[in-house]
Amino acid sequence: MGKRAFGIFLGFLPYIILLLSVFIALNESDFDTERALLGNAGQIIDRISNFYTIDFSGDSFKITGIDITQESVKIILEINSPFDFPVIIKDMSAELSDGSTSVKVELLEEVKLRPGESKTVELVGSGLEEGFSFRSDVSVQNFRIVLEMLGITLDVKS
Repeated sequence: MGKRAFGIFLGFLPYIILLLSVFIALNESDFDTERALLGNAGQIIDRISNFYTIDFSGDSFKITGIDITQESVKIILEINSPFDFPVIIKDMSAELSDGSTSVKVELLEEVKLRPGESKTVELVGSGLEEGFSFRSDVSVQNFRIVLEMLGITLDVKS
């Protein structure tokens, strides 16, 4: 009888260890399941959710110059970081269209911004189509920016 009871106990041992592990994790986090499962990730998610309330239409991006040649177009931007933590702009690109033709411009190298810092960057495009002109009705399409902040990479497309 003792061997059989010991065999049953050994069969249930993995389940007992699993349940104890879950109980200990929940107990350490005051039975807050989000904190038990995510740890500090909950705080990071809260900080990133503030990203969506930041207004990028104001002083975050400002075009300070445009250089057009037959072979290329260069847009010079001043970027002001609205964040209170460091951000790396890994990639940025957009298509500029005047209605009939378009050109794609992109960031050539990543940009590191400290909290509240401003930097001048260049978006460069090649293969300028014949007849493309920068008029007031140029539209921006397929805008993409890849940000790394707080250890998380955020890829935003529009």
